[in-house]
Amino acid sequence: MEQPKVDKTDLVNALANVANVAVGLYLEKEKQAEAVVAAGIIVAEEQDLAAALLEIAKKHGKFNEDKTGIWAGYTPAAENEYKEIGVKCINCVLYEGPGVCKIIKQTIEDDGKCRFAVIPDGIVKVEDSQIVAAAESNDDSCPVATQDIELNLKNRQNAIDNVGYGPLNPNEPNEEFWQEKADKWKTTAEEAKTAVCGNCVFFIRTPKMLDCIASGLEQGDSSAVDADAAIGQAELGYCEALDFKCAASRTCNAWATGGPITAASSRKAPKKDRIYGSKKNKPGSAAGSKKIVFSAKTEKALSNKVTEHNKNARPGRKATLAMLKAVYRRGSGAFSSSHRPGKTRDQWAMARVNAFLKLLKSGSPANPNYKQDNDLLPKAHPKSSRGEAAVIQHELLQVALKSAQEYGSPEHAIYSMAEYSGLSYDIIPALRGAWLRGVRDGDVPFERAYTLATKLYDSKDSDLLPKKRRSEKA
Repeated sequence: MEQPKVDKTDLVNALANVANVAVGLYLEKEKQAEAVVAAGIIVAEEQDLAAALLEIAKKHGKFNEDKTGIWAGYTPAAENEYKEIGVKCINCVLYEGPGVCKIIKQTIEDDGKCRFAVIPDGIVKVEDSQIVAAAESNDDSCPVATQDIELNLKNRQNAIDNVGYGPLNPNEPNEEFWQEKADKWKTTAEEAKTAVCGNCVFFIRTPKMLDCIASGLEQGDSSAVDADAAIGQAELGYCEALDFKCAASRTCNAWATGGPITAASSRKAPKKDRIYGSKKNKPGSAAGSKKIVFSAKTEKALSNKVTEHNKNARPGRKATLAMLKAVYRRGSGAFSSSHRPGKTRDQWAMARVNAFLKLLKSGSPANPNYKQDNDLLPKAHPKSSRGEAAVIQHELLQVALKSAQEYGSPEHAIYSMAEYSGLSYDIIPALRGAWLRGVRDGDVPFERAYTLATKLYDSKDSDLLPKKRRSEKA
């Protein structure tokens, strides 16, 4: 019997609705929220951002259109250039219903957007380069507050009076200030001192923004100000939430983890890639091991790289498909430890493959610190660290499932389950969905995902599997 077709849009919307509820879980039930983060629907930074915005709106009222407080920057549907790729109110976890946002006072449209959109993973479908290019082409100007000293001082005072910005002199002990923050955040004073503007998700220090700040300082003091020195001394950046220049060593009640935004460096992986998994209710290890299956798209891309590389490769410098698959798998696994913001797992893994091919061809890596894959180089290569590369490659392309406590994080478990499943990395969204259903239904999330990975179409979560595979069921 032909299996019923499932509209991908309906599934995405369903997950978005579940993610919306997940924010409430985060505010009330921390343990369940960590599991939601682990499922990859809303990453840790997004959880913290949503929680901070909701708290501010609850305390001070919803953001509105006047020129005080936080500027939400609502854009109506007709002016939203990103609605076609999924950046719109109806997909945001802060969307309450038709015309209503949880943090914005004015009536909204489903296809509108604001500066604080919190969109669940998998909804926005576009290449990172397109998003960056669109953002850069659409916003070439500097924030007014970086150029207008009076507006900057006004917004700064608002932050002091209403959002707890401080301390006035970060070099002083300021014990009372930090204890107040500790009480508010339900932590210790020492821990509160680590939550500063310099690591806040709203703190922007991109090269363009630093140029904006520098030009504003110079204009404001007839070029008598050494702008670069002033920026460096206070580690100035721009607070996107409160629209003023702030110092890295201060903080405020709107602080949320995830910064600074520099657009130039890798960051530690989000919490969903790092938190530890369950210590109980393990379903047991799978018997034996399986060969890792790569998606047709990935395998073709790697095969093409092998063919292209080997056209002009010297003896002892040729690549094999197994070699590149091993590098790809390592890069994909490394994604769970650290990666550049905005990059996907596939992009991170392919970048490592490209670095390996350069090393293989030239004999020297572009980055002198890149030595992690020298054991995969042919024995004749001058940088090769081992001669049994073929054996190592074989081992890297086999996987056996473990019990929950043997994985460093849920993300690591889901990644391994995908490799074991035989459906390649394409099954990762389905495994995350099964994990999230486990949270929702009160089951053990690890077991729900584990069962889907091992039983596949005989699992009660089989409806999450890729549609193209479902039609292949015997």
